[in-house]
Amino acid sequence: HRLRDEDAPPTEWRREALARYTEGHVEECRHIFEAAVDFDTKSPLRTVSADGIVNMYLLAELYISCIVSSQNVSRADVEQLLGKTKRLLDQAEALDSSWGSIVGVE
Repeated sequence: HRLRDEDAPPTEWRREALARYTEGHVEECRHIFEAAVDFDTKSPLRTVSADGIVNMYLLAELYISCIVSSQNVSRADVEQLLGKTKRLLDQAEALDSSWGSIVGVE
């Protein structure tokens, strides 16, 4: 992926994902956000930035939106997306809290 190769900041990933969403390409948007979150959270040399945390929250919101807007989604798919959403929100909230303590906000 071009953004990964360029070591793009989280804001660039978000801009690209939201452009795809605006164009009606929700699946592409989801893939970009998932890649952004993986890239930002799975690298041992990278600390997740506040912008990376925003991407995590937006991906969780996108998962919920997919559940709500899909009419023919199976129960298994709903449970899978809800599980992903919960893990993502838990991780984002933990990181969000640690960012608050770093800058002295509680």
